[in-house]
Amino acid sequence: FTFIAVAPYTGGVDGLIDAAVVETTDSFGFTFDMGPKSSATEDNVADPDFDLMGSVARTYVEKAATQGPQDLIFRHLLAKININITFVDASGNTLSNAGSVSKILLKNLSTTADYTITFDQNEALSILSKNPAKPESVIFNGTASATLHVVPQNITGTELYLDFTRDGAAFQDFKVVLNWGDKTSYKYNEVYNWNISIGPKNAITFKVEVAPWVENTVNDEDIEII
Repeated sequence: FTFIAVAPYTGGVDGLIDAAVVETTDSFGFTFDMGPKSSATEDNVADPDFDLMGSVARTYVEKAATQGPQDLIFRHLLAKININITFVDASGNTLSNAGSVSKILLKNLSTTADYTITFDQNEALSILSKNPAKPESVIFNGTASATLHVVPQNITGTELYLDFTRDGAAFQDFKVVLNWGDKTSYKYNEVYNWNISIGPKNAITFKVEVAPWVENTVNDEDIEII
């Protein structure tokens, strides 16, 4: 028995287009659009931390009567970005009341990916993805922190703008200089922390950290998410 699964099914199928399992290769291909979940419209409530997952499993059965349940280990098909903004003094010490952030704007962010889910040589999950659509923008209002999931992509074309106040002075569409280092390709099932410090005289630092995605168990002990 060959299993290929995508979850969550309810609420996530809007972006699954012409999904079909190819029997000759045991693969499952679909296009997923995160764009509608990244921004609110008249017909849509923003859900930028929506988490799409995938799993595969292959079971060899000799006697159906003695066969137990099939374990499915899900991996996140998206990359997770945590944006953390703090205000600091000239020495880098965090200040609790020096300012506030009213808007976080991300430009040139790919929101659509063509996925192919199949088995690798060890019969474990193998994921391929590419970005066919033009990049879009994602906006967060009234917050100094934000969490969003993005399709796998090269992040170097993304731009970050902030609206904030610091020591009574207001700044709009302030472009943050992003220093990616070697973290330029964001992969599925990985977490990236963007730590932004706003200091005096408009000094802003930006640092990216890659963190492990914490393992979770959902409802049934036979379903594992990593």
